[in-house]
Amino acid sequence: MEILKNDKGFAGKNLIYSIILVMTVIVLFIGCFSLNSKKITGAEWFDMQHDYIEAMGTLTASLDNVVSLYINGNIGMDDYYNHLLVINEEMMIVIADYKQLTEKYPVKVGTHTYDSKAGCEAAEQSLYETFSLIQACMKNNIYSDRDRLSYTYMAYAISINDFLSTYMDSYSAINYSCENTKEMEEKNE
Repeated sequence: MEILKNDKGFAGKNLIYSIILVMTVIVLFIGCFSLNSKKITGAEWFDMQHDYIEAMGTLTASLDNVVSLYINGNIGMDDYYNHLLVINEEMMIVIADYKQLTEKYPVKVGTHTYDSKAGCEAAEQSLYETFSLIQACMKNNIYSDRDRLSYTYMAYAISINDFLSTYMDSYSAINYSCENTKEMEEKNE
């Protein structure tokens, strides 16, 4: 009789564990499904990069003006540094917004093309490289020596231009392939 009691208790525990296991699998499945519904494609993420490229263009134009004025002696060291503080704050807002957007809209795995992936990476790298440039321009040992500041600025500018060139190449390639797809669809109709 004791053997039968143990078997019934064992079967009851197995049933409970089975129900818990099935419920866990269902909850995990629902959780994974809801997470995937927020993900976007690589092409959609690439389209979102344009706003950050524009914001960065505005900030770098302001930075160009401030650095040029300072190197030419048209503004003093205090004005230069104060302008850089404002530009730095604006850049930090752009980066915080970018990070928030990357967390809000993760990209579905396997949805990037070569061009969209290269363009997105270039946009992100140019964003952080611009932030590094601003930080470098704010260092006392760099901006106190105008020649050193101009060389540092040129080195960063070359790097940023390389990233932006990659982004623009990707942008052109994606738009070209979209135009060709539309033309092919029109011919087939």
